[in-house]
Amino acid sequence: MLRTRLLKYFGILVIVFGALSAFIGVQVVRKEILTRANTQVLSDLNSAWSVMSAEMEKLEMVLKMTSDRPQLVDACNEAAWKSEVIKSQLEKVRMRYGLDFLSVADPKLKVVMRGAPPYNSGDYFRSEPALTKALQGSVETGIALMNSHQLNREQGHLAEKAFMVLEETPRARPTQREAENRGMVMISAVPITNGNGVKAVLYGGVVLNRNTELVQQIKKAVFKDERYEGNAMGTVTIFLKDCRIATTVLDRDGQRAIGTRVSKEVADRVLDNGKSWLGRAFVVKDWYVTAYDPIRNTGNEIIGMLYVGILEKPFVDMIRNLVWQYAALSAGAILVTLILAFFFAEHVSRPLHLLADAANKMRTGHTPETVTYGNCSKETGMLIDSFNDMAKELTERENKLKVVNEDLQATNASYMETLGFISHELKTPIGSIMNYVYLLGEQKFGDLNQKQINAVRNIDRNTKRITEMVRHYLNLSRIENKELRPIQGRLDLGKDVIEPLMDSFDAAIAEKGLKVANNLRPGLLLNVDYNLTLEVFENLLSNAVKYGNEGGTVTLSARKKEDMVEFSVHNSGEGIAEEHLPEIFGKFFRVNEMQKGKMKKGTGLGLFITRHIVEAHGGTISVRSEKGNWTEFVFTLPAYVAKEEVVHA
Repeated sequence: MLRTRLLKYFGILVIVFGALSAFIGVQVVRKEILTRANTQVLSDLNSAWSVMSAEMEKLEMVLKMTSDRPQLVDACNEAAWKSEVIKSQLEKVRMRYGLDFLSVADPKLKVVMRGAPPYNSGDYFRSEPALTKALQGSVETGIALMNSHQLNREQGHLAEKAFMVLEETPRARPTQREAENRGMVMISAVPITNGNGVKAVLYGGVVLNRNTELVQQIKKAVFKDERYEGNAMGTVTIFLKDCRIATTVLDRDGQRAIGTRVSKEVADRVLDNGKSWLGRAFVVKDWYVTAYDPIRNTGNEIIGMLYVGILEKPFVDMIRNLVWQYAALSAGAILVTLILAFFFAEHVSRPLHLLADAANKMRTGHTPETVTYGNCSKETGMLIDSFNDMAKELTERENKLKVVNEDLQATNASYMETLGFISHELKTPIGSIMNYVYLLGEQKFGDLNQKQINAVRNIDRNTKRITEMVRHYLNLSRIENKELRPIQGRLDLGKDVIEPLMDSFDAAIAEKGLKVANNLRPGLLLNVDYNLTLEVFENLLSNAVKYGNEGGTVTLSARKKEDMVEFSVHNSGEGIAEEHLPEIFGKFFRVNEMQKGKMKKGTGLGLFITRHIVEAHGGTISVRSEKGNWTEFVFTLPAYVAKEEVVHA
């Protein structure tokens, strides 16, 4: 029954579109939530860098103030580095500002004084670029690596502070190393001067290994101790290579995950390729929306990473709740809609069933009976009345349409027959005429006097005009029948099109004394239909020669424009009046121009056909002109790109 089918199809439609609408809605909101999460974590990473930068600026400021102390400057002048006063001052500054080491090196980068026990001196610290740059007079602050020997030289317990056992971590890269004994330090180096140049270098810094205070400071500044289901919303980590050396991330035992390592995909991107990571990543035991940046030392080498992450679970729970809400709303809406659809189908099906029977009779060629109806909607009643009227009129119109259709077919057949006659019957005699005209012009049948030569030239001009008319009318028929479909392929424009055309225009160019500036680069390749492209350039170059002034210039140029090539055909001459420019590409449009008292002749189809060919290739064409000076046509055609040159994102 129609009612059953209506209910069935309407129910399927409602369910499908309801589910599709819910799915699309969830996906859009999910994407928006994750996009906002990524944007937020990227902003959090920038904030973390700001805290790091502030700490480095603070370190640099402390060293600058210390380097200006008179005792240090005097010690540089007198090389009096055994002074207990200087040692005491360095240690007080170090302890007051929470530095792990503060030392002085002479111009040979030999350490002459340290402000931390065991107060070692006499060793050289030439491996750090910051100290080398400080010797040149600049202040350098950044991140560096120190081995355990260097750490112990600076202060006795720093190597122990830096040492950590590497923990087995899911998703991390395989490694043979069992421990990390290097220290990542925030270091600053300041020159000590006395007016006669750099006399020594003051350097100092803070070890970042197990620097809980720094990562907690970053976490508090960025995430403000927000929590979700008892877990911290945000986490911060400083990595030495792929090892966590200072972190707020907790392991499964609730301890700071010192010694655990980053996942392989993050390490590959950030450490090996020097690129930032933004997105979802597995961190020790949970999934986070994360951002990682490489940490570079003072020599611009990647030595670690700075990480911030937002717990993914709140976003996942938000999306899951949204899905359930959408599902519940969609199910309720679908149920109500199906109940309404049942009553609607009952009300609509009966008169529609009558209409269907009548339409079926009409489909089989029978004249349907008048459809009668009882209680139905106003719209259905109007539909039935309209159907009855339509059925009555269709019979009358059918006979008229048959007659009109026969006339149209006869007219079209006659039109196509005429064009076929032009294309096939005239081709041979015109070709024969052109051959004999050429032989006469070359005086192969005997010498000609000047009047005879002039007559032969006149025949040649008119024969070429007939050929042009035949070509244009054939292309016009293809355009009007919507049969202008380019068969595109590789085309060497200069070799296949421009050179043959220039040869054919030699006589006309020489007769007018024109100069041709061909600025096309050799080997310019297009992805076009050869014959149609030849037609475009023949029409435009023919016009440029025909309407160019004697002794003038015709210029042909091209430039790459995305996946197209933009061409320009420019000629000096009388130009086109501004009021004619909007009509120039119209069918049969001709501007009546005079030159040497002779009217320029043409079909008025060349530019019309040219525009359709260019647009059929996906290009555009336009014209500019300055009356009395020049005319320029600008158009685009697709460039050819070899398959192996295509780059897939």
